[in-house]
Amino acid sequence: MQQRRLPTPGLKWRPRKVGPPAAYWSAPAEAVKKGFTPKLVPIHYDATDPHHLIDISARCIALTQQAREWCSRPAQSAMVRFDGTIGTLVDLYISDPESPFLRLKSSSRLPYLHYAGLIIRTIGKRRVVDCDGRDAQRWFDGWAEGGKLPKANTCIAILKSALNFGIMCRHPGCADLRAILRAMQFEKPSPRRSAPTADQVKMLRTFAHKEGHPAVALALAVQFETMQRLWDVVGEWLPLSDPTPSAIIRGREKWVGPQWSDVSESMILRWKPAKTARTTGVVVECDLSLCPMVMEELERIDPEDRTGPLIRTLRGYPYPRRSFQRAFRKIARKAGLPDSLWCRDLRAGGITDARMKGALLEDAAKAAGHADTRTTARVYDRGTLEAHRRVAEARAKNTP
Repeated sequence: MQQRRLPTPGLKWRPRKVGPPAAYWSAPAEAVKKGFTPKLVPIHYDATDPHHLIDISARCIALTQQAREWCSRPAQSAMVRFDGTIGTLVDLYISDPESPFLRLKSSSRLPYLHYAGLIIRTIGKRRVVDCDGRDAQRWFDGWAEGGKLPKANTCIAILKSALNFGIMCRHPGCADLRAILRAMQFEKPSPRRSAPTADQVKMLRTFAHKEGHPAVALALAVQFETMQRLWDVVGEWLPLSDPTPSAIIRGREKWVGPQWSDVSESMILRWKPAKTARTTGVVVECDLSLCPMVMEELERIDPEDRTGPLIRTLRGYPYPRRSFQRAFRKIARKAGLPDSLWCRDLRAGGITDARMKGALLEDAAKAAGHADTRTTARVYDRGTLEAHRRVAEARAKNTP
């Protein structure tokens, strides 16, 4: 069977006198014309690694996304003026230097830019003052066509944010349309129900080692037993413009995430998750010595190798987002688990497992870094069947 070719935007190969060809990423021509640098970035890879093409693909995609985001910054285009249309309102929201959009995490800005473009293409010519709730419902239905409720809800969320910014700027019609959207109820997608069990996580870890990804096995164990967000465990690559400090820099990116230095001699892991760092400031503390899966993985790691990022490839680099996702999908398929299971579902699986084994909701919320127990119960505790069984048993026990 012919393998699907991986996307490698901007990839260039240059022959060497000795050894495998050198790989380079070349910046898009439109970005270079606007002054984007560097124009050429060497991509280091190990030709003996059977997964090297996956890493090269992820690196090319990440660099291309950075170039596109750089091109979308307000400094690279003339300041947009609001002319009364939804298109210029959304354009202002994503380009004005004082817009709240620029305070979003870079990982959030990229999809926002994509859906903002969709809004501009589909309803950008409509005048804000001429629109009402019936229009908004038609827009939503159009975006949701084909069962794409998440897409439609994202577009509505961006439109609301753009209207909020329009209100800040005192643009006419924005307050009225925002009030209309606030009064409307749009259909939401069904909440996720996937919550892997401890046995499934053990199976995933086994196949992670077989596929040559020991760090993925450690990441899955940490995520499941500490109940943390996936990217707070694996870390993430951010553009240099992000204010978060980092000593790990590669090209125009820097890496932020948990490191071995965050683990004390008594095996206490302390760090501030990225999401709460910008909101509640909650600091998470986990006793890894009480996490049997994590301890099993740590026994495989030489103490001398416990430096730098907690989760890293065999070459010593932190995983790019797409590389980790691809590795997880390959491992999950080898383990016989469905594609409907996502790597981020392990957090919900850990919380559900803890609640099923008697952990208090308040304790599960604190351990997961939630400031509100309602978030833990509503979004992440997916043990509804076990909850019903406990209720039924209690009723039967107390029925005369």
